[in-house]
Amino acid sequence: MQEKRAYVICHMMTSLDGKITGPFFSMKECDVCGEFYDEEIAKLAPKAWGCGRTTFEENYQSALADNLNLDEFKDRKVEKGDYLVKSENLPYAIAFDRKGRLNWKQDKIEYPDGVFSKVLEVVTALAPSSYLAYLRKIAIPYIIAGQEDLDAGLFLHKLYEEFGIERFALCGGGNINAAFMKDNLVDEISLVTAPVIDGESHGLSFVEKTSPRGFPRAYTLKDAVKLPDGGLWLTYLKKYKDQALRKQLRN
Repeated sequence: MQEKRAYVICHMMTSLDGKITGPFFSMKECDVCGEFYDEEIAKLAPKAWGCGRTTFEENYQSALADNLNLDEFKDRKVEKGDYLVKSENLPYAIAFDRKGRLNWKQDKIEYPDGVFSKVLEVVTALAPSSYLAYLRKIAIPYIIAGQEDLDAGLFLHKLYEEFGIERFALCGGGNINAAFMKDNLVDEISLVTAPVIDGESHGLSFVEKTSPRGFPRAYTLKDAVKLPDGGLWLTYLKKYKDQALRKQLRN
């Protein structure tokens, strides 16, 4: 029997040439799409959204790994298993931090402006006990999902069972999106395309893994909406072999 898990919507904003990073984000022609993208997160998945470690480091000053000092925790013992702290009626900002490197200054972040979320870390067995003790000190809950690599399916099952979250917005970057896509766990794609070209050859696409081997996946178009600035909002649904499973996950 299929384990019950959170339904996954990969929600991303790209340039016309498919990039998710680059100077194009600062163009005024991206403003409307950017605001739409930010506001849509809470509509798609009001209780939980998440990103990979690099995305948090690059976009949130409160998560920079510089000067992370765990000396006071080096001999601290922690209980085995997950550390569950319920949010105070706030959504969860979920950080996929395999080895435990993010240097959180507090247990909440602000995104978008004026909206606060409770941080929830997802680590693997590679995260040292000193880092887990540090998270406990600042009341950041964590889920252990995998030994060396992220077990995305286990994470989604725990998110549903332990936190009661039924819908999760996966918001990049390309590598963490690929981890879910590779395991066929992205049920829906929400793609906001800004009417600009980036042009950098090294810019990341919204699904990208380090291995050169691909993993083709099929989706069907659900809707296409023209935005006021000429951008597009495209939504796609995964093609399920088992239609009953799609209905179960979406309900």
